[in-house]
Amino acid sequence: MNHFPKLGRLKMINENAGRRLGVDKQKVMDKVRKCLALSKSATGNEAAVALRQAQALMAKHGLTDEHVELSQVVSATAKAGWGISAPQYMVSLVNLVERVFGVIAVFQGWGSRTHAIEYFGIGCQPEIAAYVSDVLRRQLRQDREQYMKTLKRLKRANKSRMADLYAESWVYAAAETVGSFTQSNETRALIRRGMKQNLGSLDKAAVRAREYQDRDYRAAHAGMRDGRNVRLHQATGFDARPSLTSMA
Repeated sequence: MNHFPKLGRLKMINENAGRRLGVDKQKVMDKVRKCLALSKSATGNEAAVALRQAQALMAKHGLTDEHVELSQVVSATAKAGWGISAPQYMVSLVNLVERVFGVIAVFQGWGSRTHAIEYFGIGCQPEIAAYVSDVLRRQLRQDREQYMKTLKRLKRANKSRMADLYAESWVYAAAETVGSFTQSNETRALIRRGMKQNLGSLDKAAVRAREYQDRDYRAAHAGMRDGRNVRLHQATGFDARPSLTSMA
């Protein structure tokens, strides 16, 4: 199966993109959600009181059922650190994190740099996704740099090209070891709606793809070999650290 990304899913945020929910209103939304949860889990008079409190808060602050539903969508940020055009191997890595943890990624860019990756999702999944994204990015960059050191008597441009193919193959092999996060179409649609509310209009991110030569494909073999040493686990708790282990 081809695990490389559908490029239209990755976006670059305009510097003046949409306005996020204010801090004060977010606090109110948290209280509303807690009251609604209590109204469903409690019994008798306690449930009724909780529901009335939620309705009163919503009326006071002009909140609708749509606002409450979209407030379930949260995000967490991971590091990026490349130019305005993302390397193909980093796009592939982000797509892998999206698929494993049921999140949707957005690139945060200003000027000529891409500074961060913001993962949107439900519950603790974005936090876990951002943590694993940072760990995988560091590991991939380290392995790519080590591979470049093995390329002797080559021009810098040739080394860089082969190292990119190594990195793409590394991600491809890592992706073969994991499955996709089980998620309904309704939840996916909710995440997208929450993103739109928070970010407004988005631009498509530019992707820097390489054209490889036949002699480069020994780099692909090395990348596949090293990428198979990575194991991802679909963590469901708040502690993301057990989510990734290296078999090296």
